[in-house]
Amino acid sequence: NLIVGHTEKSWGTCELKVYSDFATNDGKDCYRLADISAGGGNIDGAAVTYVGEKLLKRPEKIKVMIVISDGLPAGASFYADTPNEDTKRAVANYRKKNINILGAVVDQFEQVAEIYGKDYVFDCRSDGSLEKELVKIIKKFVLLR
Repeated sequence: NLIVGHTEKSWGTCELKVYSDFATNDGKDCYRLADISAGGGNIDGAAVTYVGEKLLKRPEKIKVMIVISDGLPAGASFYADTPNEDTKRAVANYRKKNINILGAVVDQFEQVAEIYGKDYVFDCRSDGSLEKELVKIIKKFVLLR
């Protein structure tokens, strides 16, 4: 698994933090994940691009990326006029390369669904729906192939 956090460090600069990488197998992921914290804006398109490139190098046939967000992309965009367009473009690019990309949101569901597509977005508020949705995703993209 690969777990990456991202935030806008300064205008237009996306800071990525890798909490767990495919090569990391030291049993300390839980400690690294405990270090996750909220930052400023989020340049989702840059994060999708970074993770997408990592996934393209992986040998697995089925690749799934889940982008967990508190809402819409908010950082300054560097590929398109708006952060939404930037993220849409990145998502479309990697879907063409057979990476299944899903948006897990805690706010602004309808707006985020416009970026990822209605069939590729789910609500992951802390009401237990995240676990249920992850089971559905595993069935849809992994077990039923």
